[in-house]
Amino acid sequence: MSDLLWGESEGRRKLLWIWNMRGAGGSEKDDTGGLEGTDDTTKSFLLTDSAADMQIKWCKARAHAMRWGEEVELLQEEMRHILAFLMWEAAHWDERQDSVIPTSLEHQDGCIAYAKCQAFLRRELAASFEACWAETMAQSDNINDID
Repeated sequence: MSDLLWGESEGRRKLLWIWNMRGAGGSEKDDTGGLEGTDDTTKSFLLTDSAADMQIKWCKARAHAMRWGEEVELLQEEMRHILAFLMWEAAHWDERQDSVIPTSLEHQDGCIAYAKCQAFLRRELAASFEACWAETMAQSDNINDID
């Protein structure tokens, strides 16, 4: 999510146009380097308020976009964690069916059947989530590719 290109350092980056822009009106320079046809108050307003307002709006929009990208990454990670946890739980139930200490044959069969059922439910839930989230994950991958 970094704005830097590979091998590019902060000292070598070209400033975006927004940081080099002048005020909205009367941006013609005179021979002294000042703005033509404007008094000091107007110059101050044009260089300060117009450009600063545009820069503030740009910064807010960029920060909003970066936060959105972070939220997408967090969502992807949460989805991955949920699927991994459900598969871990299924494997845990598979192990539990082998570690039953039976009091009777019916008890052992019941414990094994219950453990198999729980493992099956966890796998089905993970498969269901994965199917529901497939489109969301594809869209979020497209968003990350744009960055």
